Amino acid sequence: YFNGVKCVLPVLALLLCSFTLNNSPFRDKEPDTSYNPQRIYTVDELREDISALRAKYERHNPNIYLYNSKNELDKYFDSLSNAIVSPMNDMQFYRMLGPITSRIKDAHTSIFPNENCEWWYGNQQFFIPLLITCNTGNIVTDLCASPDRTIPDGSEILSINGNPAEDILSKMRNYAPRDGHNQTRVNWVIN
Repeated sequence: YFNGVKCVLPVLALLLCSFTLNNSPFRDKEPDTSYNPQRIYTVDELREDISALRAKYERHNPNIYLYNSKNELDKYFDSLSNAIVSPMNDMQFYRMLGPITSRIKDAHTSIFPNENCEWWYGNQQFFIPLLITCNTGNIVTDLCASPDRTIPDGSEILSINGNPAEDILSKMRNYAPRDGHNQTRVNWVIN
């Protein structure tokens, strides 16, 4: 007890350590190297996944209707399901589902690719070797991590592969978890 309140700090610390160890990227679990990014899922499988996700949100998210009415979200989920007209791989499906996060506007409602997918893409040459800061439509380098350090720190990135910085940031914002209309967390996630 601490000032008449039962002290639960040791229990919380134990739970936190347990959670951290089980979910740590440094755990000894090896990724499934047989992951196939081109695996195709049928329309029925994808629609079943949307239905399961919808049911999970409705059962477990007490704020699901805080910023959207049930009718609005029903129409949104129905439109997602109806938009699946051909088979997809998991990254195509993720691109379709990811914006749910910005629709529900609850920072605890996030969608990520599965661990094996993240591992596979993380080991490809898709990442730009820069630490960046993004705000108000600008992408600025904080640190160039490439061996030749050809991009000076503090450089503004105007486009990537012909795509303007603002367009890139706009797309990224749709996938970033947020609390209501506050953009602070969105900017933090993007950075």
